[in-house]
Amino acid sequence: MNVEVLKNKLITRIKKENEYGKLYIVSLKKLYKSRISIRHFFTPSRALIAFVFIVGSLQMLKDSHGSNGIILLMFCILIILSLYMKHRFFPKYRPFEPTLRNFIYQNNLYEAKNGQLVSEIRMAYIEDLDVLRVIIEKNGDRYQKIANELGESLESKLGMPLYTLNATIDFVEYVFRKSPAERNVIKALPLEDEDMSLQIFDNNRIILRNNFSTIISGVSGSGKSTLLYGLIGQFVSKTVKGKHARLYVHDSKMSDIYKHMVLADMPENQFGTTVKDAFSMLNELLEELERRKEIYTNSSEFDTVAMDLDLTSDVLEPILFVIDEYPSLLGLMDSKQRTDWNKKLGNYLRLSRQLSMGAWLVLQQANADETTGISTGLREQLVNKIYTGSEITAQSAQMMFSRGIKELPKVMDKYGGLLSIDSKEPVAFLSPSFAGDINEILHPVLVNASNNYKKFIKEC
Repeated sequence: MNVEVLKNKLITRIKKENEYGKLYIVSLKKLYKSRISIRHFFTPSRALIAFVFIVGSLQMLKDSHGSNGIILLMFCILIILSLYMKHRFFPKYRPFEPTLRNFIYQNNLYEAKNGQLVSEIRMAYIEDLDVLRVIIEKNGDRYQKIANELGESLESKLGMPLYTLNATIDFVEYVFRKSPAERNVIKALPLEDEDMSLQIFDNNRIILRNNFSTIISGVSGSGKSTLLYGLIGQFVSKTVKGKHARLYVHDSKMSDIYKHMVLADMPENQFGTTVKDAFSMLNELLEELERRKEIYTNSSEFDTVAMDLDLTSDVLEPILFVIDEYPSLLGLMDSKQRTDWNKKLGNYLRLSRQLSMGAWLVLQQANADETTGISTGLREQLVNKIYTGSEITAQSAQMMFSRGIKELPKVMDKYGGLLSIDSKEPVAFLSPSFAGDINEILHPVLVNASNNYKKFIKEC
């Protein structure tokens, strides 16, 4: 073992600090053990033995060393008693242990009879560099019923924001941030970037080599648009062998995202506002999907995605179809068009992951309405879910995360929200902010991507 590692372990044990990644049990057993009467330990026989030992020692020391020996023995006894008193009445606990033990006691998560501990909630914790994980075991006892409902109480007791909750059959894990989270401030966006991930918040990212199809939901003023612009700016900057990730945008309300596409002089086939435009783009994407499917099938490579295929005469860059105000688009369609649309979009989403293609459906509130909502089949293909806003309705909680409100982490502030990447447990996050004018930061990236698109169109 490395000398420095050994030194750090020794210091950690002496200072009673937690080792990162190590599990520590929290229990009231020590508390109840300390309440046992001192007479339990000092029975008459033990007291007699101690008395005989002390008197004998005093006599021996007096005979051999005189009064100095007696003083030395008394000094040793005093040290032993001091250490005992300190250990009994002034114990040194590991960080978080007293707080969590007090939490069990104050919330009556235990049962005692005649001064003896009968049962208690099974609790443990793991400290990491940035987070504290509190684990509640599910073992079929009476505490299992509330295991999923302790997030808010623990958050208040620890004074830490709840980051996420991981619930399994055997246990519930509450993950708390040890320090306050900060919004990501976008000062500039790179014109070109080969890192195939989109940063959302902290270490939460959408990986373009995975399924990057996403639902983005949130009311006006919740930071949804800012988040969307930041993600779009990152996406179009991604390059594969010099070819930029390709963006398609449909905006039936002709809002700012549509204007950004116009001002960047994007190819006309890559943005639109009408039902006809939407079908035109989707049909074009389905044709590209079929082309890529054939290339991928004929490739000799395994366990990879289209963008990573080693092709000599082609580049299969990531392709994204963003549909802003998705319910508004569906509302413009008749029943026949909606049926056709859902079928085609479903096929696109189902086959797109391996072929480095995806879609983002942007809306204010997710619902399953037949005319303006996202069907169950489509939602299953949209494995990433992002909700912006300080409050979430029961319907949105169920539609987005298949959870009740009480099962979700608490949103951090009005520019916060919840997200789930690759269908994992929802976590709390903060939408990014732009350090300056959004248009001035986003526009150059879109223009650069637009020029790249046109360059490859001419070469074709």
